[in-house]
Amino acid sequence: MASHAGEAIFIRIKNQHSMKIINTTYIILTSLLIFVSSCKKSPPTPTVEYKKSKGVFICNEGNYTYGNTSLSFYDPNTKSIDNQVFYNANNFPLGDVCMFMTIKDTLGFLVINNSGKIIVLNTNTFKHIATITGLTSPRYVLIISNTKAYISDLYNTNITIFNPENFEITGSVNIRNNTESIAKFGNTVFATSWSYNNKVYKINTDTDKLTDSLTVTKQPNSIVLDKNNKLWVLSDGGFPGIPLAIMFPETQFTLIDSIGKKIKIVNEIIKTADLKNVIALQKRSNEFKEEFNFVTGRAVTAFPAFYSSVKHLIKKKNNRNGILYLKGGDFDEELKLFKKAKVYFIKNFFANESFETKKLIYIPK
Repeated sequence: MASHAGEAIFIRIKNQHSMKIINTTYIILTSLLIFVSSCKKSPPTPTVEYKKSKGVFICNEGNYTYGNTSLSFYDPNTKSIDNQVFYNANNFPLGDVCMFMTIKDTLGFLVINNSGKIIVLNTNTFKHIATITGLTSPRYVLIISNTKAYISDLYNTNITIFNPENFEITGSVNIRNNTESIAKFGNTVFATSWSYNNKVYKINTDTDKLTDSLTVTKQPNSIVLDKNNKLWVLSDGGFPGIPLAIMFPETQFTLIDSIGKKIKIVNEIIKTADLKNVIALQKRSNEFKEEFNFVTGRAVTAFPAFYSSVKHLIKKKNNRNGILYLKGGDFDEELKLFKKAKVYFIKNFFANESFETKKLIYIPK
């Protein structure tokens, strides 16, 4: 697939995979590659009784919608990795996409994003303790106290509150928007709102009320508190190709933009994140002769102008190849000449006010 960082995205289908990891007495790292074995082989027969005390948990995301996420454990004493440790210890899989893990004492909280749940396990034995359900698209867990924790959510306008001792949902914080990464300082939690937003929300943990918001650059996806009590916020700048490349590691992306500064930033992100399925080039679409399965963009110009500038890039072998264009507002006039155009209302898929006026235009080749 192809894409401009601010203009269009070109997509080519290719096979790749992805993986994740975190930190405390145990460490849990983060990576973008998955063990291929986790995608192709059935989990081993659960016969192992574990007893660990120190090491690194590795969350293997698996393939999106395949339900093959798994948990691995690295033992620094033996310098060995055990794969499928949750399945081995419990005889059932985690679910679909292990997004994040955090640890409190001997409890591990695994966020199973696309299954809408939190799995709680014993960090020494890897035995299942509880499952917290009823979530939409959970992203991160933040422990506030012995009896309170927050769960951010990509497609829910509330932060869910639960008790990490009995694992019961006890309430929510009304943010009126999606939430992503969360960090705590004193009695204040800061939550980023990543998808199509530019806000960091401030929450009082004593009252569980939203008290303020900060405007930052486009799409803040990460926030951390350093040793000097300074908050660091990372924004992806609204470059759609980067999150797409992360979400679909089996697909090859080419990102283009005519502005060199944007491409320089995107290339730094690609290098730092070690993304193997995406390249970024300072070019205009009319300079390209290569063909792609799909071209996508996000409200970079009027649709007829966008179509004229990228139609030569679509491969002709497959009728499903075409153009995907995200746009808001009323554009009926723009589509009068495109009889094959299909328009999908994003709000029909995601109950979030951010998507209220957003639509996806699809035109097959």
